[in-house]
Amino acid sequence: MTLKNLLPRILLLFSVSFLLSSCEFETDRVYNREVNRNMQPPDVAVVDLDLDNDTIFLFYSKGFSFRFVSNNQPVESVRIVIDGTETQIITSGEGMFIIDHNGLSEGQHTLELNLITSSGTNSIADIIGAEGYIFSKSWVLYVVKDFNTRHEARVKDGCLNFSWKEYPAGDFREYVIYREKNYFEKIEVGRTTSTEFTDCSYVGEGGKYFVEVLKKDGQFFDWGWGYTELNIELPELSFVYDRGNMSTIIWTKSKYYNAIRKTYVGAMRRNDPKYTRIKETDNPDDTTCLMPAGYYFGETLNIKIHLEPENNVMYFPDYYSRFDIELTNQTVGYNFLPPFATVFALRQTSADEFIYTEGCDSLVRFSVTSLTPLEKFTYEPSYCSMCKFLNFQVSSSGKFLSAFIDCNYDLLLAESESIGINKRYNLRHISNPNAFSSVPVSDARTGIVTQRQSGFYIYDFNTSEVKGYYNNELYGATGLAISSGGNYIFLKDDKFRLVSYENSSFDPVWVYPGYDIPKFYCFHGTDPEKLIIWDGLVISVRNCSDFSLVLDFPLTDEMILSVDFYSNEMLTYSGGHLFVRNFTDGSLIDDVPVVTDGSEWYKNCKLINHAIIASKGFIYFVKQV
Repeated sequence: MTLKNLLPRILLLFSVSFLLSSCEFETDRVYNREVNRNMQPPDVAVVDLDLDNDTIFLFYSKGFSFRFVSNNQPVESVRIVIDGTETQIITSGEGMFIIDHNGLSEGQHTLELNLITSSGTNSIADIIGAEGYIFSKSWVLYVVKDFNTRHEARVKDGCLNFSWKEYPAGDFREYVIYREKNYFEKIEVGRTTSTEFTDCSYVGEGGKYFVEVLKKDGQFFDWGWGYTELNIELPELSFVYDRGNMSTIIWTKSKYYNAIRKTYVGAMRRNDPKYTRIKETDNPDDTTCLMPAGYYFGETLNIKIHLEPENNVMYFPDYYSRFDIELTNQTVGYNFLPPFATVFALRQTSADEFIYTEGCDSLVRFSVTSLTPLEKFTYEPSYCSMCKFLNFQVSSSGKFLSAFIDCNYDLLLAESESIGINKRYNLRHISNPNAFSSVPVSDARTGIVTQRQSGFYIYDFNTSEVKGYYNNELYGATGLAISSGGNYIFLKDDKFRLVSYENSSFDPVWVYPGYDIPKFYCFHGTDPEKLIIWDGLVISVRNCSDFSLVLDFPLTDEMILSVDFYSNEMLTYSGGHLFVRNFTDGSLIDDVPVVTDGSEWYKNCKLINHAIIASKGFIYFVKQV
């Protein structure tokens, strides 16, 4: 390329200011100089110039290099003119100039390059640089702003779609779209000449997309702000247990449903090495899976949904994790606990309610019918970090509760229907300071307080006074339970005994013939004059006053867990099964297999309003006959 074809012009640089400020010259050097009037314009050759095209697209500030040579006259300067304003002067035929992208508005501008040589006439004007030749060329300069924004991603017809600003230069061939495979590698996923691209292999797994412009000369140009990063948008997964004791896996319909070839559902038991597939579907609207039979109440499972995409370059048969949605430690049963909560104790308080300790500092009253908390009472003394509500107990009817609440072992007494209304008692003068035993209470607001030495007190919380004391000097004595009316007590000294209590007097009613205590005993929850005794063979309901028999029936299960006197049902355990039985004759109502994982969690289950409540935080709803 040469500039010879451009019209050279004699450049007269004389000005008034120049003439007035000229330096002194010797006379013979000013007036006796030979002037070459026949000097021809020089030939200027372009050795190097980055401005080959007639239209220049400027996407960012850029430097342009040049090198011009002349056959007979030196290049005095190169002048850069933008929109008629001279912006730079370079006093050499070789160098580089920078066009400031930020300093120009978006759209069309003019760029003019003026190359100036001396005239070669040897005139005074030539010698002082006031005369010469100018060679000019102009270009259309098109400034592109905001091309380096992130591509706009959206969902279109169940597929990923994103668009970008058009590449305006005339050297465009096509756009090339890539995905990031790893930090060092990109994989091509498509090409297009339009300004949008649809990827019907992306299922929401997240990742980075790149767009490059392939120019006509085979060169690539990054288009956009480096890349577009998509966050993970896989379906949301949940594990639902209903009142019919059915577990259902539910997931939301994928936004990218047309990119999914199949959906697989799997479950894995705690000790299993891998997932068992329980469902597969190619219907994007099919988003539920009923758990098959064989999974037991109380069992802990991991649940997983796997999405198989259509022709996804990131999908590898041996590496699925980015296409998986997983729920861990899901228990078969209705979960009534908030996230991360734990239960230390749980007691029935009425026909439909129970109270449990939530963590270390709260008591929660819960309704089985509504499956919602009705009241929460929290106690947080600033000076104590120990767990509160130690040795939590309720009366036989469930009307009153008692628990030690702080480091000083004050006893809290409250009605179960309103835990927040309570009173604290200092019992350290009569209790064992090194082993604060539970305090069984009655609906009459009396309770059993174990003594320091070898007996127990009957304490009246109405008057804050001791009303009685029982002691066996040889064997000691422990008060185990008190009837809801407060007039009968189970105790253990040398024998397991039933005694009546009135006016500070303890009168014997019955003595257990065995050496230890019965396998199960309690006072009746709705009749303060009755009690229950089970020796492992026969369960009997008896009158407290004389131990006379009301009813009995055989029962040979391993253990009785609880009796719901309101529904006349009881819960037993034997051989990996929870049994719900009629409390009148022991007949079977429901058989619930459980997982015996070594934790023996089932020993703390309660039967309340036709529901098995596990202290692990889940519920089984008893089948009604």
